[in-house]
Amino acid sequence: MKLSSAMPSTQRDMNRLQSFTADLLGQAGALVEAIDPDGLDVVAPPQLQGAMGIPELCRLGFATTLPAGARRVDIEADWLACLAKVMGERGHWVRHVVDLSNPPLREPERLLEHELALDNAIYRLQGVEPAWTRYLILHFRYKALADEKRQGLVRLGINLATGAVL
Repeated sequence: MKLSSAMPSTQRDMNRLQSFTADLLGQAGALVEAIDPDGLDVVAPPQLQGAMGIPELCRLGFATTLPAGARRVDIEADWLACLAKVMGERGHWVRHVVDLSNPPLREPERLLEHELALDNAIYRLQGVEPAWTRYLILHFRYKALADEKRQGLVRLGINLATGAVL
């Protein structure tokens, strides 16, 4: 039984890193229970113990004030590398197919007149049919350390049919 998924009201109160850690450890086979203030009690299976370097019974803390006997988990520590080991290749690739049932376009020639400017040209729209394309969407996380610390996420989308950038 995964206690983290059995307690939705408690999980709503958790911070994002705590919630992510609870879900990931639960999916890896650990028993996870949220404790106050901002902590998790974990019973880890052997493969998880080896990947994260934690004992079988472990208490993790996510806030400035830690529960008694808890190990601090934060974004600056080596914990992200440990969580990446547990995660493996999951989450590195995702495929999502969007199936929209849009109604057929009414008066597509008028839409084309507004979007396509061909000076001194005569054209006739011969037909409209549904089409699809694929996009490659890349997410880059960056962290800049200088006089001041900056971090963020940059998204880049590429239409694979035309090479156009979103």
